Amino acid sequence: MTRDAVREQMRLVSEAVGEGWIDRLSLSKAAGLGFVPSPVDSAGFFFVGGEMKGKTATLLNGYERGLKAALDYAEEEALGGGSFGKYEDEILNSDGLYACYEGGDVEGFADALVRRYRRVGEGLAPLVASPEDGFWDAAEDVYGREEAIETVDRLMGYATTVEPYAEEVSLSASVGPWTVDFTDEALRALHETEDDVRERMVAKADSVY
Repeated sequence: MTRDAVREQMRLVSEAVGEGWIDRLSLSKAAGLGFVPSPVDSAGFFFVGGEMKGKTATLLNGYERGLKAALDYAEEEALGGGSFGKYEDEILNSDGLYACYEGGDVEGFADALVRRYRRVGEGLAPLVASPEDGFWDAAEDVYGREEAIETVDRLMGYATTVEPYAEEVSLSASVGPWTVDFTDEALRALHETEDDVRERMVAKADSVY
């Protein structure tokens, strides 16, 4: 069934984003260094890198839970109607960047996240409802190429969603005397990863349409 195919595609997307996001993180970039610290300091410094990647893995968990909420909503919509409101608390309680937000526009940030995942769910719902068995067969069945690309853009739009609030998000990793704020680096790595996954999905769409 298409429902299973869409779930499998979302699993692959989450996996690709997770691997790319963590692999692209650069401790030296986060610390603003163009060099590796002296041997005396390097062990502690690179332990900070391990903590940075561990915290990013926690951020990824929130990202994945948001996509799951969007997919659950899409399945309800495919059956004839659902309510996204019941997923809002789950999204906000699990989103790691939202949890680290220290700015004054909490409501705006929350609305942006909820709107993003609702739109992802709305884009996936016709695919779930399609009688086709495969994800891309369903995409061809219910969407033209431009609509399919728009759905991909919604899916790969997390970094763009959070970027307006990033200056007031505080992500840091520390071991001993080393403390590194890696908010900008986490967002840079995520942007690159989502762009890469998007390119691959667009290339697949081009081969389908």
